[in-house]
Formats: sequence, structure tokens, C-alpha cells
Amino acid sequence: MKKLIEKLAPLQKYLIVITFLGLEVFAFISFGFGNSYILFSVLSFALMVLLILFTIKEITVDGVAKVAILFIPLVLYVLLTAVGIYSKYHIFAGDFNVAEVVFVPIGLLSVALCGYLLSLNKTFKLKHLFIVIYSALGLLVFLNLLINLINFGFFYSVIYKGYYMYFGGLRSSIPVNEMAYSLEAFKFVEVRMDHYVLYPVLLLTSSIFLFFTKPKEEKKLFAAYLVFSILGVLALVFIPSLYGLLGALTVIVADLIVFFASRYPGFKKGMSYATVAALIMLAIVMFILFVINQDFGSTLHAKFAASKILSRLFISNRFAHDFSPLITDLFKYSRFFGFYENHITEFVATEAHLSGSYIFDNLMTSGLIGGLAFFFILLMSLRGYRSYLFQKDDEEMRYKGMMFTFFASFFVYSMFFYNGEYGIFYSIYKPIYMTGPFMLALFMLFYVFSKINEPKKEEVVVNA
Repeated sequence: MKKLIEKLAPLQKYLIVITFLGLEVFAFISFGFGNSYILFSVLSFALMVLLILFTIKEITVDGVAKVAILFIPLVLYVLLTAVGIYSKYHIFAGDFNVAEVVFVPIGLLSVALCGYLLSLNKTFKLKHLFIVIYSALGLLVFLNLLINLINFGFFYSVIYKGYYMYFGGLRSSIPVNEMAYSLEAFKFVEVRMDHYVLYPVLLLTSSIFLFFTKPKEEKKLFAAYLVFSILGVLALVFIPSLYGLLGALTVIVADLIVFFASRYPGFKKGMSYATVAALIMLAIVMFILFVINQDFGSTLHAKFAASKILSRLFISNRFAHDFSPLITDLFKYSRFFGFYENHITEFVATEAHLSGSYIFDNLMTSGLIGGLAFFFILLMSLRGYRSYLFQKDDEEMRYKGMMFTFFASFFVYSMFFYNGEYGIFYSIYKPIYMTGPFMLALFMLFYVFSKINEPKKEEVVVNA
């Protein structure tokens, strides 16, 4: 092994070339070039191999141990996802090809390891990463906004509320105010509004940069991020929707967290209390939903249904209606691991569609074990970002802030409004793990964990 490291050591002088290639990869993923998950996975795998060869001398046991706590549950999640009934069904239906499913673990594990490996690369700077990501996102948002204004006009979601479109003699399943045009594999197609809104929301996360930059000192950078932020706002304002409002509020909250974290050291404790309180509330809601949708909770379900308030909260609202089929009888052996006793027949009869929340979708695509593995990764991300934001190191707070706001805004918005079946006149199936933003967020998480400083142990001197 030592001989191999010595032979590869001279390659380190070419690290800047690999860094440039890495930025190109993230530009493709951010823009959603061709919306080809296979392409993104191949590029991520190739980048990972090159990074291993060029940075093998920098890889340490301690560094690997840092990310192993995330990597192990990620392996479990992606493998169960790849072999689960959801993947098999959509291969059978022709929505996925075998290569796409095979590349689920390859692509996600590769881009995650790139996060660790690029953290070892001294030529890699977050300054360059984010200008590439937001430039690509900005181009995508601009094109989507432009085609919508050309076809529908300004504020069409308000003006034409309740109107429908016709395509091939068929009326659209949803009104015009709930749809928008979006670039999909080199052509613009009609998609659901919650999908369109996601990208302006992600672009708007660049706004945190403006809080930490003096316009006079960095005119070009400030102007660039100001353009990104304004473009994100315009894409949400000119095509108004409830999704856009809630997405913008999510970004504002994330920005405020970063702002207070940078100004007030005591905010760390308050942030911890607020996070624990939110997790407890989420756990209570999830527990109730789980219990009333299992066989042993049928009596409790009947009592909840008899109460107008409880029924409205846990049974009859839109979210409960979409989520409940995915958590029914989860403790059956076949569903525990993401498989089904009657395979395709049972799957189609019960829950062939995504719910709009990755928390519940994972229970269908990856089984209870895979869903819990992913939830564990999210919990660890809270710990990781908390340490990363408050630690003192060489990285600037504005770039740390963008790491946090992008990650938090994506997963919070997608927890309630991610639509993996967003085509209106075309069948499009894109579960969250097959998207560019998910790959970017996963990369950021592993980068963050790699950068967390271990607390220094205090030496205790004992006098004899």
C-alpha cells in the first residue's frame, strides 16, 4: 500500500485539473443537464475514482471514521432502494430502465464520497463551488421563468385560476394555476407547480451571501449573488403560488438561523432546544399516524374518526390521505424490508404512487429499514451542521451558511411538497434519490462531516 501511495504521490500536482473537472460535474448536476440520472451517476463515479487516485495520500483512518457514521446507513438505504418493489415495478412498467436502478447505489455513494475526498483537496474552494452551482441553477430558473411568461404571461396563476388546458383533445388533470412549464430532458413540458417552485427556492438560498459581504470590497461577487437572489424572487413573484410562499419562508428561516449563529454564540443552545422540541412534535405526530394505520390500532383509528378535530388532524386532511396508504401494515415481514408477498399485483393495488413527502415515500421505495436508515442520516445531519456552523476554522461563514441553507431548504420543502410524479401530459417518475438537488445535498452533507473539528482533549497533570 505504501508503494502504491508513493507511486501516486506525483499526481497531486494535477489536483487543480481534477478540481476543475469536479466543478464541471456539479454544473451538469445543478442545471439538470438532460435530466439523466445515469449521466450524473457516471460523472460522479468517474470523479470519485480520480479523486481517490489523486488524494490517496491525504486519506486517513480518522477522516474515514468521521463519514462512516453516515456512509453505513447510506449503503443500507441505497441497496434496499435498488432491490425494492418500487424499482421493480417501474422497470416492469417501463418508467425506469435497469441501468437507472443499478446506478442508484453507484451514483449516490460516489457523490457522497466526493464530498469527503474534495474536503481533502486544498485546491478545492467553496467560493468556486457555489458560484458554479448557483450559476447553473440561475440559468435553469431563468429559462423556466421565460418560457412560462411567454406562454402564460405575468401572474397567470392568479389571472387564470380555475382554467384548464387541453392537449391532444384531453383536458389537463389540474387547472392552469397549479401547473408551469419546466425544462425536462432538452424540452419544456407542463409540470406541477410544486416541482417548478423547488428550483427558485434553491436559487434563493444564495441570498445568505449578501448578509456577509460588503459591496464595496467584492463588487463582482456581490453583484452575482444579488442577481441570483433577485432572479429567485422574480420566479416566485411573477408566478405566485402557496408553494412559493412557503418555500420562501423556509429560506428566510434558514437565513435567520445562520445570521444569529454568526452573531450570537449563545444562540447555539437556543437552536438545540428548538430542534429538540420540533423533533419531539414530529415524533408524536408520526407515532400517532403509524399506530392508527396498523391492524393493532384499528380501535384507536375508529375513535379518531369519530372526533371532528382528531379526524381533521390525522385522517381526513390531504396529507394524511396521501401518507396513510404508505404506512399501512408496515410491520409485515414483506414490507419491513421493502418487498411484497404478492409482488407487483399487491403493489399496484395499494400504493403505486409517491405521496409528496420523502419521509413516507422512503417507506415504500426502501421499506421500513431503509426509511429508518435515511431518517437516521437526517438526524445526524442536524448534529453535523450544528457543529459546522459554530466551529471556528478557516472557512468563511457565508459559505458555511449556504451549505446549511441549501441543505435545510431542500429537505424541509421536500418533506411536504416534493412531487416525484410531476408530469401532467407526460409520465415522469423521479423519486427524490434520482434528482440533482438530492445529489448536491448529499455531497454537501459528507463535506460538512469531513470538516467538523474533533474537540480537543484536555490534558490532566497529576502530581506524584
